[in-house]
Amino acid sequence: NGYGAAAYVPTLVLERPLFYRERNDGCYNSLTYLVWKVLEEGLMALLTTTVYCCATYFAIGMQGTFGYYWLTYYLSSVAGIILAYFFASACPNLEVANAALPTYVTIQLFFGGLFITDDNIPDGWRWAAAIDFLRYPFQSFMLNQFQDTDPVFSVGGETILEFYGMEHKTLENQVGYMFIFPCAFFICAYLAIKYIDHSSR
Repeated sequence: NGYGAAAYVPTLVLERPLFYRERNDGCYNSLTYLVWKVLEEGLMALLTTTVYCCATYFAIGMQGTFGYYWLTYYLSSVAGIILAYFFASACPNLEVANAALPTYVTIQLFFGGLFITDDNIPDGWRWAAAIDFLRYPFQSFMLNQFQDTDPVFSVGGETILEFYGMEHKTLENQVGYMFIFPCAFFICAYLAIKYIDHSSR
């Protein structure tokens, strides 16, 4: 959902001249525009994430609760969509936005918990893990899958959740944290749309 968010970047960038003209004409304001774009894609994501989750959950035979599986995927999708809107609004053109978004997502992947486990993150970089919007969906998926049946994973006798440092975390908390990121990205996107004018010379 991080890299997939790049598909939403052109929407705002290509509509920018029309948006500036209609906003200047008083047809709507920046908040109305952004809310509509998020609702439009958020409602479509309800359908696409449900189809995707049904196909993968039952085909793979996952152990966790389907509701948490779907909610995790949906929230991460919405966060990715709004993040794309932020980059589309903040960047001067499509090329910069399409370069900046994947760069940001790649950095987030390093602190998501899969490539660098909790124990191996240096103390000075723990803040980066705490604000990583990909970290909480990953932990939510892992906890949903393995909290009831957590097999031994490594040579040292650790279970999967112990290896990733998740044995003391709760699924509910990880899903709860995920609600923060769409809200934070929405505020950033709104401020960018409202105060950054790429039509200025």
